Amino acid sequence: MDLARLAAGALYRPDPAPAPVEFAAAELATYLARLFGDAPAARVLPGAPGAWLHLAPSREGLPPDVAGTPADAEYALISRAGGLTLTAATPRALVAAVYALLAAAGCEWSPDGPDGERLPREPARTVPALDGRPAFAQLEHLADQLPPTERAAVVLRYGYDLDYSDIGAALGSNATAARQAASAGIRRLRQKELR
Repeated sequence: MDLARLAAGALYRPDPAPAPVEFAAAELATYLARLFGDAPAARVLPGAPGAWLHLAPSREGLPPDVAGTPADAEYALISRAGGLTLTAATPRALVAAVYALLAAAGCEWSPDGPDGERLPREPARTVPALDGRPAFAQLEHLADQLPPTERAAVVLRYGYDLDYSDIGAALGSNATAARQAASAGIRRLRQKELR
């Protein structure tokens, strides 16, 4: 898969798409144009649900189905049908997938904002298949010492981006209890970090 060739092709996204998916698509198109001089044509697939993007080498090349995210990953970049599919467990994870792809191409960002950003003179034209760690694995080293209810509330809220009513249902309680458990867990983590 040649990123420069894909930049001159088409970028498909679901329609309707949540705001993070639209942002991920715009960010990917902008950076591909900055890296390779071409921006992929924006295309939508009406009625296709999910958090995914597909870069196709031609303006007609969308696979008949969109690849799902592997069960053990938060996001994945999958080479298929001559193109590249970015798929994620959540819309926010799709943004992480876009930045992982751009980092693999050689882009670097800075906490100083755009002034510290670095784009490579010779960007990588090919990138390996990538997948992101599961959300819990990213929080495991922090949350493993929390009481079970607080650990579950923190991981479900901040790792999986669930709303409090869903967390409450998963914990056998309600949204208020879930919010309190997550808040207590975050307080404990802050106290732990301050020591």
